Amino acid sequence: MQNTEYENTYSHEEFEALERVEALQNSYHHGISAEGEEVLLPPVRRWHKILMATYHLHTAVHRALGSVKPADPLMVLREWPHTSETDPTRVAYTRDDKGGETNRQTITSLGKYMARHWPHVPDHVRRDWVGAVSPDTFELWDTREDIIASAELGPTSCMASSYDSIPFTGDRHTVAAWRADKCCDEPEWDTHPYAVYAPKFGWSAAVRLDSYKKIQARALVLENNKHKCFVRSYRSMPGEVSPSDEQLEAWLKVQGYIKLGGWPAGAKLDALDHPNDSAYNHMLPYLDGRPQKVAYCGSHFKVDHNGDFECDHTDGGYDEKSRNMVQCEGCGEEFDADEDSYLRAGPDEDEYICDSCSSDYVQVTGASAGYRARSYTREYYVHADRVAYIGESAFDSENLPNTVVELRGGGSYAYREDAVEIDDDWYLRDDGRICLANDTDEWALRSDCWQDRHGAWFSDAQERVMWCGSAYSRDDAESLGYCEEVQTEQGV
Repeated sequence: MQNTEYENTYSHEEFEALERVEALQNSYHHGISAEGEEVLLPPVRRWHKILMATYHLHTAVHRALGSVKPADPLMVLREWPHTSETDPTRVAYTRDDKGGETNRQTITSLGKYMARHWPHVPDHVRRDWVGAVSPDTFELWDTREDIIASAELGPTSCMASSYDSIPFTGDRHTVAAWRADKCCDEPEWDTHPYAVYAPKFGWSAAVRLDSYKKIQARALVLENNKHKCFVRSYRSMPGEVSPSDEQLEAWLKVQGYIKLGGWPAGAKLDALDHPNDSAYNHMLPYLDGRPQKVAYCGSHFKVDHNGDFECDHTDGGYDEKSRNMVQCEGCGEEFDADEDSYLRAGPDEDEYICDSCSSDYVQVTGASAGYRARSYTREYYVHADRVAYIGESAFDSENLPNTVVELRGGGSYAYREDAVEIDDDWYLRDDGRICLANDTDEWALRSDCWQDRHGAWFSDAQERVMWCGSAYSRDDAESLGYCEEVQTEQGV
């Protein structure tokens, strides 16, 4: 941020806060341990640190801060507006500490957010700010070079040179330099394990790019005459962990791809020699999902449950075939997960279910794992005994997403938007046990309220006047000529 642009409009405290935020965010997103966090907008909340480490400040907001002072600069920084994960065209922000602690972000249009914090700026200027920002874009890269670049320049994984185990003679810097200027030395692509994912066999890379064309998420995809699928996605995050990316997976599903637990049998990989003098004759990647076995077919390899090569190494190598015995969570019997049909169940898909027991399991929607857990959902299988139904929709009763609540009494469920919470219990809005009190405009139990002659409900705290055998609010009674001598009742 340049001092000259807004030094005259920001106070010294506000300007220092802006400078510290930018420095701290840069350190987070470059994997550097930041110092001096305690001087940023004291006191710094843990949830605010996590937001800063997870999301970049929205590009449009960042530019606006450097152009015109908002009504309350520190409020903008506390809300930490960023691109919404569920809709890249909108902005998500944390309204207050309560929202931060419960990980509830408010989602709105970028234009409305700008108008809220820059009401003093002309409409056409705010429109220009919004128009100058492009949401994340999605692309399919279908060349060998681009597939390798997605692994090197995208989210961290064991198949990137930064992991220091693959035999690739280049690195992310040489790949980036070559992509920027083809005049520099071309990397030796055939030394990278991802080179076996040959486009001629239907392989390509799906990527999510931010407005700076930086890879924020990636997924290897396969499309041939029989299949159009992917196994997992990777999302850029600080550190070495790259979780799945809900946005990219949602886009892939719209494009017709399906997510599988492993690459389909028969999927082909190019046969390449291992570049190092080692015990390996061939170079193979670490295969995501199951099976991880391939069979050698001369000019290529193919995914095969009975293959002799197990692709579970991060150095371009492999193991000889071995049995993978697992125990069924349903009946307790053991079976070979590489040979027999089975189902993966549980929120972490770490439960093996044999083919005989698979009919007892139902696919449900449950909350995602990790931080911001219940803000996002994912699908997996659970035993029929723990399924919560709303109509024909099935949810995990032991891992409900934010959008679903269990109603008073237990055993029944509803969407949060169709229910109200009273004293830590949830009720459907049309439940005959509750009402909307006119005097408080809040939902309450009818047993804690009274009803006037018009059928309107009032809380017990509202004075009730009994007149001529009917109940009135005091205002209603006095408007009809009620006299003070008439007996009144308080809270009856």
